[in-house]
Amino acid sequence: MSFNGNSAGFNLTGNKLQLVEINVKGNDVLLENADDYSFEETFTGDAKESVFISNLQTAYDNLSLRKKPDFSSVSFSLPADYFLTFNMPVEKKLLKKEFDEHLLWEFSILFPEKDPDDFVIQTIELGADKDNSFVVCIGKNNLKKIHKFCVRNNLKLKFIDFSHLSVHNYICNLENSAEILLSVYASGADISMALIKNDEVHNIRVLKNNANSPLSSFIADKIFKAFPELENTGGQVQYYISGEQVTGSDVFELNSEFEVPFQRIDPFSKIKKSAATEYLENDENNSQYLAAASMALRFS
Repeated sequence: MSFNGNSAGFNLTGNKLQLVEINVKGNDVLLENADDYSFEETFTGDAKESVFISNLQTAYDNLSLRKKPDFSSVSFSLPADYFLTFNMPVEKKLLKKEFDEHLLWEFSILFPEKDPDDFVIQTIELGADKDNSFVVCIGKNNLKKIHKFCVRNNLKLKFIDFSHLSVHNYICNLENSAEILLSVYASGADISMALIKNDEVHNIRVLKNNANSPLSSFIADKIFKAFPELENTGGQVQYYISGEQVTGSDVFELNSEFEVPFQRIDPFSKIKKSAATEYLENDENNSQYLAAASMALRFS
């Protein structure tokens, strides 16, 4: 670990800004702060720049009043409505130029009203044969908004990521006893499911709970439809669920309905606590900070 000093991870949703601050000295990681601020009104990535920065500034100022920031480097995870995402089959024989042309063609079919030049586009290879890509597109205007906020507050912006991907990749790096994992991340109406094999994301689906169905019912109904191969794995799969609003009762209901042991992950369980964060020891709601923690703990 080459990073030393304090680092902060922010997880932005339509309802709140979550903050996790850590201090790194050599191989030691100390949790300095975990807090959140709820916005007075919900807002999305479509908000005007002035509204976006004002809301973010209000949240940051209130968090700073509770604990003075002791960091200069920050990373952000953002919710699904800040991105366009889609899955795309890939022919391995394609040259890079051909792949790029195919990607733009797929984009134009799926989002005919959008200009790809207005987006930063990232592709993530999936599957053992790398024959499928998960495509993530974020508007350049939203990147500029966050950059302006950081400049205003003398913060060095390191990373911006899709919160769902950030969490799934964090789970890939855990010490797991099973070769197959299913990671579910819920944020508002957006629910993603990632199938992880041998510490790599093999498939991912981002779904919308437009009917506002109970979380447990929605997930139980969608898992085998999204990943039919899980039906014949018996007890060989570990199931994880996380999200800034996922509670212990949600997990209990899901386990009762789906009849598999879903687990929540405490991102602070193996991190030393400062005097100010000792109260978080073994707190069952720590998993709600997983997206922010995954960004604070990203060093490269």
